[in-house]
Amino acid sequence: MVRSGHDVLVTAAASLGRHVTDLELAFTPSGPDLVPIRSELIMYSLEEERQAIPGHFIARLGPARARDLITIARDWAADLMISDDADYGAVVAAEAVGVPHVSVVVSAAGGLATPELIAGPLEALRAAVDLPVESGLLMLQRSLTLNQFPPTFRSPAAPLVGSVVNYRSGPVPPQPPAADGGKAYVTLGTIFNTESGDLLAKLTSAVAASPQVSSVIVATGEHIDPSELGPQPDTVMVHRFVHQQQILVSCSVVVCHGGSGSVLDAIRFGLPMILLPLGADQPLNAARCRDLGCAVVLRADRATGAEIAGAVGRVLTEVSYRDAARRLQAELRRLPSIDDIVPALERLS
Repeated sequence: MVRSGHDVLVTAAASLGRHVTDLELAFTPSGPDLVPIRSELIMYSLEEERQAIPGHFIARLGPARARDLITIARDWAADLMISDDADYGAVVAAEAVGVPHVSVVVSAAGGLATPELIAGPLEALRAAVDLPVESGLLMLQRSLTLNQFPPTFRSPAAPLVGSVVNYRSGPVPPQPPAADGGKAYVTLGTIFNTESGDLLAKLTSAVAASPQVSSVIVATGEHIDPSELGPQPDTVMVHRFVHQQQILVSCSVVVCHGGSGSVLDAIRFGLPMILLPLGADQPLNAARCRDLGCAVVLRADRATGAEIAGAVGRVLTEVSYRDAARRLQAELRRLPSIDDIVPALERLS
């Protein structure tokens, strides 16, 4: 949008502000902040995570987000509001101030926010900002939906509804990367990494022990000190942060928690995965990766070092995993770029 000459204001939790200003974008804080807490390994069941949608994202965060966004949008005279698909406060805020809303899919496989769980809480959220009584599901369907994942990755049990535009949010290599280097990338993302106990250290040791792996790059996230992983051999490089897409171009496998961002980047580079889901949408993403043949899925609380090393060796030696990842990569490459879909957003405003 900025490249097309539009004024853009980004608003989110206060602690995310520096990431936005680093990109030289205008920022103002809104809604409750997120404070990571370091803990032992915590795994959440799919049912617990589904219940968090109406209880946390709608009932708790929704009113606070809506109040802040209504004020910000009015003061800034916004013409369009764009949010991720779990920011329900943004949807009602856009309607309250009378501007179109665009929802960006951030849960790759879908299936967390089931209609029967969210319909009633959404109606209550509408009432909290004095919107007319109607089904909350109708409100969601009025939003234009932007889907940054390969369309076939979406679970058939959770189809996107309403007007949907599929696109690719970043560059996709024109040719599949070489698979012969045996370089592995290990990460637990930026949220669940703080609730993972010693899992990252366990993964690092196991992946490095795989005979098919020549080197390992580990990203701990900003809230975990790399020293927690202890001394490492020369073949293992541990960083708080890496430019993921710059790293993946030379990798052969991704070992991660199955978060949508990590999965998307692995697909972008046609890389097979070892997935150990911890919560949120990760079990659903992992199941979809397994069903599509591009990943081996392990239990984070049960997998042994030998099982992890064996799984890495398996996806590096059995070409079916890379072939499946490359099919998704090719599908993503065929989608219009993010710049190409700007006219669709301009027509809304």
